[in-house]
Amino acid sequence: MEIRREIVKNVPEIISFQVGVPQMIKHGKKEVPTAIYKQFSNKSHYVSSLGVEGDEQGDKIHHGGVDKAVCVYLQESYKHWDQLGRPLEPGAFGENMTISGLEEDQVLIGNTYRIGSLIVQVSQPRQPCFKLGIRNEWPQLVQLSMESGYTGFYLRVLEEGEASLGMEVELIEQAQHSMSIKAANRIMYSKQSTVQQYVQLASITELAEVWKESLARKIEKLKQQTR
Repeated sequence: MEIRREIVKNVPEIISFQVGVPQMIKHGKKEVPTAIYKQFSNKSHYVSSLGVEGDEQGDKIHHGGVDKAVCVYLQESYKHWDQLGRPLEPGAFGENMTISGLEEDQVLIGNTYRIGSLIVQVSQPRQPCFKLGIRNEWPQLVQLSMESGYTGFYLRVLEEGEASLGMEVELIEQAQHSMSIKAANRIMYSKQSTVQQYVQLASITELAEVWKESLARKIEKLKQQTR
């Protein structure tokens, strides 16, 4: 499998590209569908507002849609798992694009990037579920990724186009009045987060609606506890 690990220029780029189709996996006493087992691709794929050509979702209620058209994980974040003694290969998080040259505390919700003819915008952090643990035979990975903030993130498509291995990822507009993927994760998953922090995160215009709805529930719950 051709994975580009040696980066000779300091420009973010796609170092691995993955697509997948649903399959059934065991979860306790039942079987559930998932497309987290994605396969490396060195082909060019058309990316529309609803996702990557050749890629599908096993659970269309929680995955896919305009705010989750493309899943991204960062090469720098994979280094975190290397340091824990559990090295993971690109694609282990079920991402479509593994990108070098970026870190999760640099990527802001609402940042807009150009990848070839494709223009995409960061919509939300990735929310890991139990399937991530099954995929990597490491159940604790779900909680560890949330606690660390190294979850990856989703992109919405502003202009459809082609994307493939080796393409540069150019920041063309940095979001204003926003926060990073890592900071958003810290607020969403910390038990110490305040109403003010939830409100601040929910106020980000470009944040996906599903996150805004989840934050609204957290805000209401905290307000009820203080009444």
